[in-house]
Amino acid sequence: MRWITLLLIPAMYAQEPAQVGRGRKIYFESEAQGTRCGNCHLLEKKGTPVGPDLSRLALLNPRAIKMAVMSTATQYVLQAKLKSGPTMPVMKASEEGAEVKLFDLSTNPPQAKTVAKADIDKMEPNATWKHPPESAKLSSEQLADVIAFIRFASNGDKRPVKPEDVE
Repeated sequence: MRWITLLLIPAMYAQEPAQVGRGRKIYFESEAQGTRCGNCHLLEKKGTPVGPDLSRLALLNPRAIKMAVMSTATQYVLQAKLKSGPTMPVMKASEEGAEVKLFDLSTNPPQAKTVAKADIDKMEPNATWKHPPESAKLSSEQLADVIAFIRFASNGDKRPVKPEDVE
């Protein structure tokens, strides 16, 4: 029985659609346009779990996934103005006692920072930061590839995503 399991795992990846492979490459490796989805999102047990879990999107249709991925004013991003520094886009990871743990989104990949509450001048809703797929101007083909990868990695869906499905 054990040998069957070992043979099926490589076979699954051997039958992976080419579009999924291109999407995986954009998701984890792309430096074109200065972004990598895996810098902020965990998928296939790789990446960084700063942002939301994208596997929850996998059952949506491609246009709905695009809408979620291309969202520019996310509910998770805040603008933090430190008393001794610049205003930066952040995601709050946790808050305990006199400290706040933040992810600084002005760096790529985001940097985890622990900041004393007393050092924060103000935190307010995001007004300027844009989710990298929006600011990176991914083409319809690239976005279709990323969506195909998200669907495959999340639930094994091998159906292709056409660029016109996300326009």
